[in-house]
Amino acid sequence: SDIRSPEVTDGVWDLDLFTRGETGPVVLSPKLNGQVPAGFRIVLLDVVTRTVSELSAEPTSVVITGVREEFPYHLKVVAGSASYVTAAVSAVLAQLPADFALRQNYPNPFNPTTRFRFTLPRPAPVSLEVYNLLGRRVATLVSGWLDLGKHQVLWHGRDGAGRPLPSGVYFARLLVPPTAGAAPGQARTIKMLLLK
Repeated sequence: SDIRSPEVTDGVWDLDLFTRGETGPVVLSPKLNGQVPAGFRIVLLDVVTRTVSELSAEPTSVVITGVREEFPYHLKVVAGSASYVTAAVSAVLAQLPADFALRQNYPNPFNPTTRFRFTLPRPAPVSLEVYNLLGRRVATLVSGWLDLGKHQVLWHGRDGAGRPLPSGVYFARLLVPPTAGAAPGQARTIKMLLLK
């Protein structure tokens, strides 16, 4: 429900869909009470797929796929004048990460702590692993599903058993494996230097 002043005509509302034991698809059937004023639009923006569904027209159902129990499925309701809705949807979409990316760690060189930043345009299973110069994995920093958006991970220059690693060149590899019916797998690798 929405409680606001009758003078407020434009707005954006976050709508997070939490599922428990549901794997989808989930069908949303919005119901509007009363008349929608002329020139007024109400849309549902699916932040994950970046699709817009008109809610102010004939009653319609919106099918949501790809829900996960680990985190909410992100939607936004945008309502107002046609020009406001168009501008607000564009602004929201411009703020979303467009690409799968792994930024250079900072600081680099480092002793003993460094930070990794990466972005995911969609929820995905992710692994972030550190390898030595011989190609052996020395640490796994992330392993599992992550939500879309910006992420950062702090690494203390230790191996998987918690032992400090010696000075040298290391590589961090961010991997999103291929998923059935979705985008192909992607990987990014950066080089870094641990100095002691």
